[in-house]
Amino acid sequence: MGERGVTPDWRGIARICLSLLAFAGIGWLVLVMLVRSATFGGPGSAAQGAGYSDFDEFHLVGRMIWQGAVAQAYVLPDMLAALHADAGLPVRMPWAYPPQFDLVVAALGLVSKGTGYLVFIGGAFIFYLWVLRRLAGPEFAISVLICLPALNTCMTFGQNGFLTAGLAGAFALWMLRNSALAGLPLGLMVIKPHLAIGLAAVALARRCWKVLGLAALVVLATGVAASLAFGLPIWVGFVSAVRESSGYLRKTDGFPLYRMVSIYATARTQGLSAETALLMQGGVGLSAIAVVVVAAFRRVPPRHLLGVALLCTVAVSPYSYDYDLPMLGMAAGLLAADVRRAASGLEQIAIVALAWLSGGWLQVVLATKPPGRVIAEQTTTLAGAAYLVLVVLILAVLHRARSQGAPCVSPGAPATRHARGVALEAQTR
Repeated sequence: MGERGVTPDWRGIARICLSLLAFAGIGWLVLVMLVRSATFGGPGSAAQGAGYSDFDEFHLVGRMIWQGAVAQAYVLPDMLAALHADAGLPVRMPWAYPPQFDLVVAALGLVSKGTGYLVFIGGAFIFYLWVLRRLAGPEFAISVLICLPALNTCMTFGQNGFLTAGLAGAFALWMLRNSALAGLPLGLMVIKPHLAIGLAAVALARRCWKVLGLAALVVLATGVAASLAFGLPIWVGFVSAVRESSGYLRKTDGFPLYRMVSIYATARTQGLSAETALLMQGGVGLSAIAVVVVAAFRRVPPRHLLGVALLCTVAVSPYSYDYDLPMLGMAAGLLAADVRRAASGLEQIAIVALAWLSGGWLQVVLATKPPGRVIAEQTTTLAGAAYLVLVVLILAVLHRARSQGAPCVSPGAPATRHARGVALEAQTR
C-alpha cells in the first residue's frame, strides 16, 4: 500500500511529457529530412509530382555558379527560364539573396540534390538544436514544441531558417556573456539582413561597439570574398534583383502571400492595396524596432531584451515567411520560464495556439484546399495578424512579470549563465 497524503509531482510529470513530445517532434523532423533527401531527383522531378522546393532553387543557383552563369540568377526572366527548365513546369522564385549567400550555395552545386539537402539542412538543424539547447536550458522542450510547425515547414522545403535562427541564437548567447564575439553571427546574418534588424538595434542601443565593429568586419570580409569569387558586377545584379523583387511583391501573383507571416501579407489577402499594406507594414516595422530600442534604454533584464528582439525582428520586413519562424524557438528559450510564471493558463494556451497558427498556416491552407485545386498566391492568410497578436501578448506578460518583481532567469539555469547575463546589464553603466 502507498503512503497516504502523498501529492503527485504534477509539474515533474508535465515536464517529462513535454520532453517526450519534443523528442518525438525532433524524431519526426529527422524522418522528414531522411525522406526528403531520398526523394530529390534530377531535372524535371517536380513535374513528376515531387514538388519544387526552396532547396531546389538553392541547388540550381549552385550549379549556375559553376557554369559561370550566376549573374543570370539575378535577372528575373533568365532565372524564371532556368527554374522552368529545372522544374519541368512554370515556377516563380526570384533570386535576391546577397552574394554572400551565393558562397554558401556554391558548395551545393558540387553534389547531388539529395546529398546537398542532407548536408545543408542536416548540418543547420544540428546547429539550431545545439544553440537552442544552450540558450534554453530546462526550457528546451517547450521551445521546440512552440515552433514545431515552422520547423516542419523549414525541413520540408529545405529553407535556411535553421541557419538564420541558429545564428540569431548564437548572437544572444554571446551577448549574455558580454562577448564581442556576438558580432560574428550578427555579421553572418548578412545572408538574410532583414532578420537581423532587431538584433543590430540591441547592439546599437546598448552601445556594444566591439560587437558592431566585428559584425561590420564580417560583412566586409564576406563581401570581398564574394566579389573575388563572382566579380564586382554581381553587386549590380543583386541591387537590380532587390529592386525588381520589391516590384514583384506588389503583384497579387508575385509571391505566395499565404506563406508570409507579415502584416503586409495579411492586409493584401484581405483586399487592401499594396500601398496601404506597405504603409501598415512600415508602421508595424517601426513599432517593432522602437520596442527593442525602448527596452534597451530601460535596461530590462538581458534575457527579456534579447527575447523581445528575436520576436520583433521577424515582424519588421514584409518578406518574413513561415520558414523564418524557427527564430521563435530561440525567443522561447529566453522567455519561456518568466512567461509561464506570469501568464494565466488561458494566456499560455493562447500563446501556443498563436505560435502554431503563425508557423502552421500552410497546413491550414492545405487542409481546407479542395482536392486537385492549385493554391493561389493571394489565398487568405491570418498568419501575420496572429504573429502580431502573439508578440503583443508576450510583451504584456513580460511587463506583468517585471511589475511583479519576479527573478528573470530560467529556473535551473547555471549561476554562471545568470552572472554573465548581469554583465550585459552592467555593460553601459
